[in-house]
Amino acid sequence: MPKKFYTERDIDALHVQGVTRLDVDTNTVITALAKDRMTKLGMGINAAGAAQTPGAAPASAPSGPSPASNLAGQVKAAVLARLGDQVDAALLDAIIARVLARA
Repeated sequence: MPKKFYTERDIDALHVQGVTRLDVDTNTVITALAKDRMTKLGMGINAAGAAQTPGAAPASAPSGPSPASNLAGQVKAAVLARLGDQVDAALLDAIIARVLARA
């Protein structure tokens, strides 16, 4: 079976789509940057044995974070997916927090 690779950009795109957990098996490779991004975004990993096809990325119900922090994470992920390393993550956090505080 071919390997399924997840990169940092894949994780950003999945996060924007609402995915909070990835199903992985021995044929799944998650790059180091992708793992870091998953940690920052609060995404988790389901080990092999899940009901989904190996490597599938099902959306699961959000648990824990407040709607504002979830929205902030979604906005940040969308901007980072679009602009990548062209944006300072700390500055982006500050801008998002200011905008959401005014909403």
